[in-house]
Amino acid sequence: NKLNFIAAFNNSRLPITSAQNDIAAAVLDRRRFVLSASPGSGKTTLAPLLIRHLLDEQGSSGRILIAQPRRVAVRSAAKYVASLLEEEPGGAVGWTMRSDRKISAHTRIEFTTTGSLLRRLLADPDLTGVDALLLDEVHERHIDSDLALAFALDIADMRDDLLLGAMSA
Repeated sequence: NKLNFIAAFNNSRLPITSAQNDIAAAVLDRRRFVLSASPGSGKTTLAPLLIRHLLDEQGSSGRILIAQPRRVAVRSAAKYVASLLEEEPGGAVGWTMRSDRKISAHTRIEFTTTGSLLRRLLADPDLTGVDALLLDEVHERHIDSDLALAFALDIADMRDDLLLGAMSA
């Protein structure tokens, strides 16, 4: 039962849909990219759907991780994206944070806090099973976010197959 990530992206009227070609170019080249757009434009919720679709077309089977500085943002973004796919969190879309996980073996898009991302990077510096890492709200400077970005850049230097994106208002 294959989910149609691109249909959920295309059914939106949010401004991020106009950047579809630019995002696709970055994904297809497996480059590092910065996505800057106004709050409410769909960076957090729609960009992962498009990226998941594009990675699926390339035959990728790993997860997309989206790191957020705040727990409430992680949970609400995951719930919203799951609803776009007409699913409950814990299926194709889920979240991980300290003392709260809602993921499964079927999870393809995983929202996480930057603190949980740091713990994951320390435990598994190669980010096994991850095809893309998106650091959201990078304009909000926090020690966790800055450190996660530094680790992510090191990993991306070693793994040319890892798509690395920074998203900001």
